[in-house]
Amino acid sequence: MRTLLVVTLLSVSILLSAGCTSRYKTALYMTLEETRQKVKIEAGRYVLDSRIGNPYATEKLINGDHAVAVVLYGGRWKAQGKANPPVFEFDEYLHCELYLHVPQPAKPDSIELVGNSVVGLLGRFDRPAEIKTFVPTSGFAKIDSVVSDKAFITVDGLFENAAGHPLELSGNLKLKLMN
Repeated sequence: MRTLLVVTLLSVSILLSAGCTSRYKTALYMTLEETRQKVKIEAGRYVLDSRIGNPYATEKLINGDHAVAVVLYGGRWKAQGKANPPVFEFDEYLHCELYLHVPQPAKPDSIELVGNSVVGLLGRFDRPAEIKTFVPTSGFAKIDSVVSDKAFITVDGLFENAAGHPLELSGNLKLKLMN
């Protein structure tokens, strides 16, 4: 009887400690030129002792006292009745990077996106950095939990490039904290 009780308590504690990882649905959505689409999170890294520098520079990270989550994501974008969009050509795969200041060490926290994040469109070498870089106008990121070597993050924000074109990110992602 005592063994059964110990095994039951051990099983429950294991399930509770892993609960966030099993229930957490990672799905990130990007809205661009009125088209909302799920994007694939392709890679992520947690960069210690750094911060976001000039968002329009080629190298966006500089040495600092923060940590920065860098998330590479992308998706196949399809035209929805627009003949010639001003920023993006459609029917192609878009690659973007989200840079986000996070606590060092990682812990549950809420982070205002303005001043703490930037989204960069990769490629498009013929376009100026001001068109390919989106700075936040509103929104937040929330580190929901940190389990073992993973952080579970919710992002909901509106970004805009220098020409005023909006890009919205919303959803959940998982970030591995070890490089």
